[in-house]
Amino acid sequence: MIITGDDILSKPAEEREADLARITELVRSLRRETVPLDIGRLAAVNESGRALFYCAESRIVGCAILIIKANLSIYMSSIENVFVDADFRRRGIARTLVTQLVDYSRRRGVRQIRIVMEPENIEAGKLYASAGFEPVTRTRWRIS
Repeated sequence: MIITGDDILSKPAEEREADLARITELVRSLRRETVPLDIGRLAAVNESGRALFYCAESRIVGCAILIIKANLSIYMSSIENVFVDADFRRRGIARTLVTQLVDYSRRRGVRQIRIVMEPENIEAGKLYASAGFEPVTRTRWRIS
C-alpha cells in the first residue's frame, strides 16, 4: 500500500511520530549519516513536490521523494531519497514509487525529470534505466 506525506501529516501525533521515526530508521540503515525526519521537513517536501511511502506488514518499508522546481522556461522535477528496506527489495517497490512520481510529474506539466543516485549503486542504475531514465554526465557542486 502506498501512502503520501499528506497521509502521514494528517495522522494523530503518536502515529505520525512513529512513522517519522521509521522513515528515519530506514534512511539511516542505507546511509551513514542522516538527521531524524521531523514534521517540518516532511511538510516542506509536500509544499514543493510529493513524498510517497510504501507500507507492508504494518510498517513503512520504502520511500521516494519528488521535488518540483520551476525556472523561467520549464518545470523540472527531481526524484530523490528512493529507499527500500533490504528485506523488501526485488519486489517492485522502488519501481512502483518511481513510476508513480514520474506520472505525478507528467500530470503537472513537468517536462524534465532527474533522478539522484550514488554512482556506485549499480542496481539502482539498472532500475532507473529500465524505467526510461538515461545517465547524464555533469559536474556536481555543493557547499556544506
